[in-house]
Amino acid sequence: MCTVDIQSSPAESKWARIRRKLNMPPPVQAAVVAGVFSILVLWGQSCTRASRLEGRVQVMQDRIAVLSTELDTKRNDIHSLETQLAPFRTIALDRFSGPDVEALAKLATQITELKVLDDLKTKKLEQIQIKLDATKEMVEKPQLLWRNAKEIYEGTNFVLRAYFQPTKNEPLGQLRFDIQLTGSTNAQIISVKPAEIGICNVWPDPHDISADGRMGKLVFDGISFFSPTIEITFTEKPQSFEIKSSHFGEGQSYEWKPKKGASKK
Repeated sequence: MCTVDIQSSPAESKWARIRRKLNMPPPVQAAVVAGVFSILVLWGQSCTRASRLEGRVQVMQDRIAVLSTELDTKRNDIHSLETQLAPFRTIALDRFSGPDVEALAKLATQITELKVLDDLKTKKLEQIQIKLDATKEMVEKPQLLWRNAKEIYEGTNFVLRAYFQPTKNEPLGQLRFDIQLTGSTNAQIISVKPAEIGICNVWPDPHDISADGRMGKLVFDGISFFSPTIEITFTEKPQSFEIKSSHFGEGQSYEWKPKKGASKK
């Protein structure tokens, strides 16, 4: 038998040409096409699921890495704590019988009791220190603080009346004041005397005022419960002067300047 290859006509569709070349009945061809389409759909779904699964796997791997790092940190912390606990474990086992945990618990109880006793001793020491400070304050002699001053002119002379306040209402004993002019000035000290002449004993000294008039001193007995006041007479108003006293704080003095008054040095 001869087989004649009949050329397709230009009007024949592409699908008709494929079906003619496959030489399959139409039902079979439809089934094949449906099967291929189903396979493609399943393959696409599998690719999507695989992509999602890869994302989840990556998230889980990252989480595992973080947890692994945290686990290493916890292990290092535990090792550090065990190293710090080792000396206490040794002490506990030397002093107490029983397992490690029981011995450590007994040691912890003993340490707590000792801490309570130490706190009580500390409080008692603080109370003793407060009493010692109070006793020391009672024993120490009262000090003088600069209160204020009053300026007076007597003819051409300038008089400064300085008022002082004691820190305690106790006998002041013998008082000494030393005055010294500071800075460049033509003023000179004429006299230094207590303002309350009638209630104290002055100890005069021929050298109370220096020859150049730049220094002066005053020594007198202060009576109980009074605020001493001294008068310093100058030939004119000085630019500044420094005053020291036996009853100021250690190494303390006051400097007086016009308009500014006295300031502690």
